[in-house]
Amino acid sequence: MSRLFWMVYDNLGDLFLTNLIWSLLNCPYLILAYGAWQLGLNFGGVFIWAGGLIAINLVFLSPIALILYSSGSNWVRGNESTIRSSFSVLRKYFWRAQLVQLISLLTKFVLVTNVVFYSEISDWIGLLLTGLMIWAVFIFLIFSIQFYPLLVTQDTTVISTIKLVAILGISHPLRMLWNFCVFLLYAILGAVTGVGLFLGIYAAWVLWSSFRCQRLLSLYTGNVLEPTTPRSFRELIRPWES
Repeated sequence: MSRLFWMVYDNLGDLFLTNLIWSLLNCPYLILAYGAWQLGLNFGGVFIWAGGLIAINLVFLSPIALILYSSGSNWVRGNESTIRSSFSVLRKYFWRAQLVQLISLLTKFVLVTNVVFYSEISDWIGLLLTGLMIWAVFIFLIFSIQFYPLLVTQDTTVISTIKLVAILGISHPLRMLWNFCVFLLYAILGAVTGVGLFLGIYAAWVLWSSFRCQRLLSLYTGNVLEPTTPRSFRELIRPWES
């Protein structure tokens, strides 16, 4: 945790800048997300949840988020990251990321549709199937936020990325659940602060997620993160003495 804190501290200005760029370029997806949310509110009932899920998908799984994940993965590995290099990653992976988002949208739409369908069945089978579909939505939502950290670091196809997320999720469910809980915490902080989500909080989450992803992958690849020089918090309050 100390290492993560210093990564945020050392790249605070870049975190703000990349988050701001993501916010500006993500406007088309934000508009679509707002439309999906309003449709859910108009129909009411389970469609409110469906609209919320689709809105989350459109905002946080847009290809533009690759700018943040590219920077985050580089900072975690101790590499320099520039806006130019982040845009290069965006161009390279844009269509793969767009396909990931579409697959995620379709999957959540099908699962929510199944929830609506099975909830109309009044017997115990309908109740059981409805519960299973709700759990499927929840599990897929947890898995979906792990797509981009793996996509930008492993340079694989969309299918291979989805398979890798599924394998890691099945083998490390508690880590995946913890990642999702922290994502909710950052989202709540962003909502409470108003514009904070678009002025640095989401970038901070991406950095945390990239850090967790690299640590998890090191269990399989053997490429552990390089140790850093111990630093005291005196450097935070008196940086001129370091």
